[in-house]
Amino acid sequence: MKVSMVSSAISINSTTKELSGGGSLIDLGVHFIDLAVWLMGNPKPVAVTGATYTKFANNEISNSVHSRFGEKKENGASLQIEFSRASNILEDANFVKLRGTKAGSNLRIGVLQLYSEAAGQLTNVTLS
Repeated sequence: MKVSMVSSAISINSTTKELSGGGSLIDLGVHFIDLAVWLMGNPKPVAVTGATYTKFANNEISNSVHSRFGEKKENGASLQIEFSRASNILEDANFVKLRGTKAGSNLRIGVLQLYSEAAGQLTNVTLS
């Protein structure tokens, strides 16, 4: 499963530790980690990695602007989470992707796409 919330804009309220709190991973990430683990069926983690970054546009920012989190599960599944308060990108990239052995999905700004196979043919269903 991959979750990404990356913003192209920067806000003083989200990058100042005194105003925002715990940075992108603590402020937003924990909720999506919880959702992702629940969607995966709560498998037991066996390895976890993480990193946070405070440098953006040649400035050191007092709160984490970009965070990455990864987990490998006991059942072989993996989870990637990426959150950013500001990035050098053209537009915001907010999505949740779930890929399994029988189907996959992509949720992006209120549109859910489901991918699977039926009668030997790939299927694609979009729900909005």
